[in-house]
Amino acid sequence: MERSRSKRKRADSRTASEIEFSLPREVSKELNISLVEKYVNEYIVARGVVCDVNIHYDNPDNPHVHIQYLTRKLERLENGEVVLGKTKNRELESTKFLYFLRDRCEIEINKVYEEAGLPYRVTAKSFETLGIDQIPKLHIGPAHHMPATELEAKNKEIIAENAKKIYESPEIVFGRISYTKPVFTKEDIAIALSDALMVHLVSKGSDIAKEQEAIRAFGKGLVNEQAGDGNTEQNIVNDAVGTAAGGGAENTDSSQVKETTNNPAIEHLNKEYGEEFLRLYNQLLVSDKIELMDQKDLMGRTLYSLKSRVNLERRYVSAIEELNTKGEHKLNILDNTIGERNSLKEQIGDLVNVVGANLQNKFNDKLGSGLGLKLNVFGSKKHAFSDEQIKAILSVCSGSDISVLEGNPGAGKTFVMKEIVRQYKAAGFKVVGTGPSSVSAKVLSRNAGIKADNTSLLRKKIVESKGGDFKIDLSSKYYEEEEYLKSIGCDSILNFLRSDVLDSKTVLIVDEASMIELANMDYLAHEVLRSKAKLVLVGDNNQFTAVGMTGAFNKARKIAGGVKLTEVRRQERVEYRQATRAMGRFAMQEAIEIYRKLDVFNIKDNEQEAKTSLVTSFAKEYTEQIDNLKRDDLIAIRSIAIGAYTNEKVADNTRVRSELKHSGALKGTEVQISSGGRMLSLMKGDRIVFEENSLRYGISNGEVGTILSVKPSVKSFSGGASSKGESDGDGLLKILVHKADGSKDIINIDTASDAANNKWRIKLNHGYALTGYKLQGETVDRMHVYFDRSIGYEAFLVLMSRHREEVKLHASAEELENIVYQRLDSDVEKVRNQFKINSYEMRDETRINSAGEEYTVQVKEEIPNWLIGLTLAVSRRANNSFAIDYGKGGTLEGSQLIIKEYLEARG
Repeated sequence: MERSRSKRKRADSRTASEIEFSLPREVSKELNISLVEKYVNEYIVARGVVCDVNIHYDNPDNPHVHIQYLTRKLERLENGEVVLGKTKNRELESTKFLYFLRDRCEIEINKVYEEAGLPYRVTAKSFETLGIDQIPKLHIGPAHHMPATELEAKNKEIIAENAKKIYESPEIVFGRISYTKPVFTKEDIAIALSDALMVHLVSKGSDIAKEQEAIRAFGKGLVNEQAGDGNTEQNIVNDAVGTAAGGGAENTDSSQVKETTNNPAIEHLNKEYGEEFLRLYNQLLVSDKIELMDQKDLMGRTLYSLKSRVNLERRYVSAIEELNTKGEHKLNILDNTIGERNSLKEQIGDLVNVVGANLQNKFNDKLGSGLGLKLNVFGSKKHAFSDEQIKAILSVCSGSDISVLEGNPGAGKTFVMKEIVRQYKAAGFKVVGTGPSSVSAKVLSRNAGIKADNTSLLRKKIVESKGGDFKIDLSSKYYEEEEYLKSIGCDSILNFLRSDVLDSKTVLIVDEASMIELANMDYLAHEVLRSKAKLVLVGDNNQFTAVGMTGAFNKARKIAGGVKLTEVRRQERVEYRQATRAMGRFAMQEAIEIYRKLDVFNIKDNEQEAKTSLVTSFAKEYTEQIDNLKRDDLIAIRSIAIGAYTNEKVADNTRVRSELKHSGALKGTEVQISSGGRMLSLMKGDRIVFEENSLRYGISNGEVGTILSVKPSVKSFSGGASSKGESDGDGLLKILVHKADGSKDIINIDTASDAANNKWRIKLNHGYALTGYKLQGETVDRMHVYFDRSIGYEAFLVLMSRHREEVKLHASAEELENIVYQRLDSDVEKVRNQFKINSYEMRDETRINSAGEEYTVQVKEEIPNWLIGLTLAVSRRANNSFAIDYGKGGTLEGSQLIIKEYLEARG
């Protein structure tokens, strides 16, 4: 610090900047120290910046950290001496850098919560950005220990102001209820209201986690007591009317609330906010923003939904039903014409495929096995379709203007889709495609041989073809907005100036349709309807669902029927195919039993051992593959991959890479490259994944590559060139990219040049472990899956069905057993201390008596608790129902299948 001050030219010049942030109170001091060390090293020190760190634990309710960092970077002189730079680094003083540090703080703290299994999350976003019309609550800090401080009085004013805003705009509360839920309960409303009112003010010296639960229980207790008093829907209306007239609630001084007043926080809430809470709660129940879906569901709860969602669902259903009544795109084809190649272009393509396939087979037979490599560039020289696939092709080509094609993972949807495209093109139709991401669109383009865009880009083209202004996000009421209504008006005027994306001779294929949320699907359905085109939805309702309002694909298949491919072809071993088919039928116990017999599960005592085993196994196979091929420019995504569910688990990339570096799989000098606001260590041979689209380099988010070479830019630590490969984040990269469309491309990136020309730095990360979302649709030879408690049915199906040859699941027995204990109480540690769970099943055993006669007895066979936990976890299904399914006219009534799905989704 003193050396930095000596370089200043003005007495009032700034030599350092400071940031401060709170640390999680719910975890140990050791974990917080580890959090700070990682944060400082990765985001500040790695930039060549000296910093001073102080962690304060003087108030256990307010642990926090102060970080001072110099505004000059270190430079390395030619003689090797490291000195402070001659000039300040303006980036370190920029607002942009502060926002970057805020965002990283959010990510790292949430990682700590995730790893600790705690339900809490923090966000760096403001209330305004989150769409919450509230005043941020002031940080109480030391004033929390003072009686009747001015700060507490201010917080009461803020709560009163928030209550006023809730009266005026109930969306403040409803917006806090997860928008992925089709319906919600009174309890959900009570919790959201508690949060919106800011009633989670903690008492002095209390355990924050217990206080938050107690305060939420306060709101739920008032609600439950009011319901237990025989309050009907009409009484609720009367309460709301009384509130509007200035009347008070009568149920605040209840025995239930009195019983909890030994808790200071609850006593405070009961005294200050109980009456206000009930007034608001009763008003919310009769708000015109929600709709009552079911007075009493199968679990005895009252269900509501947002009216905007219900209206959008009904609008979407209407469009699908209308498309299903139209049949303007039916082709009169026979099953014996499927697979025929008549045009000269098709025949030449066949000839190339036959020659390529023959050469490929010779390579695989004579050289491939010795190298541990199998080529799969060319398909079979025969165009042989199974009876199931022929039925699917005929169903789509001869169906209505809405067709749904489903298929188990690896069932040949791509093969079928390609023939559907061929048939429609031969009949003179234009076929275009779309997918939820740029990568899925490229895969569709490659597989089907059509032009395909991601859904947002397709919408942009449609909007701009009508002269409208494009918006990236669609609200649940987008169709009521002026811009949309204006674009519809363009349909009937100036038609001669329009360049239609869709018309009556167009077939639109939507791939990975289960991942497209409701508003986007509704938009596409109405555009297809308006242009008199045909809509083909392709996907699997059992795989990943949309982020947002789900269920659009599921509802379309229930209305239009559709056809499903069940014959699994991806896996080489028949047992693996049987397991995939079982998962497709939701027969999870059957699938798990098959995997047990195949020794797929690698179960270790705890999470640390499971991760170590995963890293070691993967690194060993990866290194052996590189050694066998005698090359280090391998793109191994097609050969071996690690799959995880969450980005937090993908953070294990660092451990995998460290093991590969130690084994010698990575070559050359390690260089620090600035990417996505962080410093990324790269060497020759590193596998990377691109984390956002780049038109400049022709890269899509999720594509993978291998570093062929990397070296620092001319400047290093803002100083002279360094032979040690240290850099200030700029470098020259040569990357072999495996494109989603099946091609390979070598790109050269100069990050310093990009920055100098005001271009975005390309964002990449290590790509050894990938999320299931990035892997959906991929096929790899060998797959390693890491289990965490977030994995449910859909994620398990995707991750366990990517492989062609082999799959391994790495998991912690302790983690899996906790899932079983959580069925008794959310406090796992308490339950483990109180109970010991032993599980067994009875099986028949044949024995021989002294007379040599056989007889059967039943014996107990122990079932490990981790196996029960795994079965419970992967049997949790996403709720793909519509809100309208829960109403009186919904499909729940009289349908045992839907009731089964309904219960399973809540299991």
